[in-house]
Amino acid sequence: MLYPDVALHIIINEADIDAEQFDTTTLRLIRELRDVGVESISRATLPTQEGAKTGAAFAPGTVNISVEPNLVTKVLHYLNTWTTRGRQRTVRIETPDGMKIEFTPDKAPSTAEMMAFVQVLCSTAKTDTNQPYESPLASRYRVPLRELLVAYFDESELQMLCFYLGITYEDLSGQNRSDKINAMITHIERRKRIDELLSVGQKLRPELAWQRIHPKA
Repeated sequence: MLYPDVALHIIINEADIDAEQFDTTTLRLIRELRDVGVESISRATLPTQEGAKTGAAFAPGTVNISVEPNLVTKVLHYLNTWTTRGRQRTVRIETPDGMKIEFTPDKAPSTAEMMAFVQVLCSTAKTDTNQPYESPLASRYRVPLRELLVAYFDESELQMLCFYLGITYEDLSGQNRSDKINAMITHIERRKRIDELLSVGQKLRPELAWQRIHPKA
């Protein structure tokens, strides 16, 4: 069963550093969050002023992420540890519905408080209608997509497909090609990237009947 990812707004601060160093710190945090397993990351932007000739500027020290519910605890523990490194750092995490939690080197939430925060986050992600989320696009095209990949993509071609999609093939669960195809499709479904997978597949193997899976492919 698939559930929507949890959206988090991360605001960091670090004392006694200039703007360039702060920007470097923000970019380093983004890289490290990717290493933790966060795939959907973007820097928040400042509102564009009327008449401005340049694009929107990044808001200092602010990052938006979207993670699977089962990864939230790992991300929170990482951010808690991250505040203790280097200079004096603070991290505040906010959610779209107003929940907040803050980490500082001197005072951090207890394990019980963190677990309660995670529990509420994940239960909110799983329910509005009390039904697990599943993309209609995914459910409609899952079977023909799997059949096509099993029939026409060998392991090296699957690895190439994953490369273009930014997925590490070796990290997909399963011991054989069929299992990894299932894991890849599930991974793509969670992130609503079915159209992107089909587009990449069309470029790699244009002779295949992608139109059978998705008329717009």
